[in-house]
Amino acid sequence: MSDPYTLHTLDNGLQIVIEQMADVRSAAAGFLVRSGARDETPEIAGISHFLEHMVFKGTAKRSWREITVDFDQMGSTYNAFTSEDRTIFYGWVRKKEITKQMELLADMMRPTLPTDEFDTERNVILEEIAMAKDQHEHVAFDFLQEKVFAGHPLAWPILGYDATVVQLTRDRMSTYLQERYTPDNMLLVVAGNVDEREIVDTANKFCGEWAPSTKKSHREKPSIHSGTDVLQTDRFTQQIIALTFPACGASDPAAETAAAIATILGGRIPASFGISCKPA
Repeated sequence: MSDPYTLHTLDNGLQIVIEQMADVRSAAAGFLVRSGARDETPEIAGISHFLEHMVFKGTAKRSWREITVDFDQMGSTYNAFTSEDRTIFYGWVRKKEITKQMELLADMMRPTLPTDEFDTERNVILEEIAMAKDQHEHVAFDFLQEKVFAGHPLAWPILGYDATVVQLTRDRMSTYLQERYTPDNMLLVVAGNVDEREIVDTANKFCGEWAPSTKKSHREKPSIHSGTDVLQTDRFTQQIIALTFPACGASDPAAETAAAIATILGGRIPASFGISCKPA
């Protein structure tokens, strides 16, 4: 049986991964941006997740309302989420709509960050941070990250902090957008009943003119800190005890086995704490 997966790279560095599934009547497309909490500095903690929200708030071609309407008119199942090391936007449609879905997602990768929506969305983020503080498990996990990865960007929460979100400016987000949302720092993933050549041509049409980055990003490997610590809070009446051990990375062949073991033992892997966003 032939390999259903193919990989293409546009001249500007955008990688395209295609999985052909002839037995289905739908298709999905998504942009994976190599940008997350670990790419932030302390002063802008939470900017990756904030930017994820702003991607839905308008482009040069569409207002936030038009983005939502276009998704709905395609019957798309769509969403986005931010984790420590990536931000993902995707939509799942009938196979005949895949070109429209790709065009819409590509347009969203070039948001205009409208000022009025920026201020409104800031308040939404602050509400999410407040809600996270009401979740016992969320508070415990953030505290665990803070201690295990002390001194590294992985130490702060994906949502950021009240202070960093309040102080963040639109201009700073625009700079971050230009640095991180570049074709050579992104993947376009398409799966379903699709034609490989058509997908590549469509990607080249809508993304081929994007300029690659002039600045290479670098991620430092974190130091793992051991020991014990206690967080006392009057907000909850329950207690959580968490044990943490070094494990293999997501690309390791043993990753699925490690995830299964964690589930059997009653735990979770960190990736399950990605923060999702879908406009109301």
